[in-house]
Amino acid sequence: MAFLLERLAAPLQPFNLEAAVATQIQRIVGARVLESDEGEMSLLEFGMPNVVDIAYNSKTQMERYATRLKRLIARYEPRLLHPSVSVEATANAAAPYRLTVSGALQPNGEAHVFHFELPEH
Repeated sequence: MAFLLERLAAPLQPFNLEAAVATQIQRIVGARVLESDEGEMSLLEFGMPNVVDIAYNSKTQMERYATRLKRLIARYEPRLLHPSVSVEATANAAAPYRLTVSGALQPNGEAHVFHFELPEH
């Protein structure tokens, strides 16, 4: 990773909105949630439960995980319009389900489809 002054001195690279949104989704998934006694979401509830705590063959638990992820994406990634998170079956017996995030991006005022698959664990 380059230092700040090195990045400032480097020529400008075009901004990739799709990559920025994918990076933010990975941050949400990679951050761990701190539970609170209050029912409302707060900044402390940014993040997801640990994936290893989910039974690998439980579609119900994966759907709950997907529902929370969709809610967090809607709250913390407003550049992704109409987000949806789906649980899809895979042929891999060790990881029978995977999550797919989709929605729409409007980088220049024109909408185009965004599709992102979270890495299998």
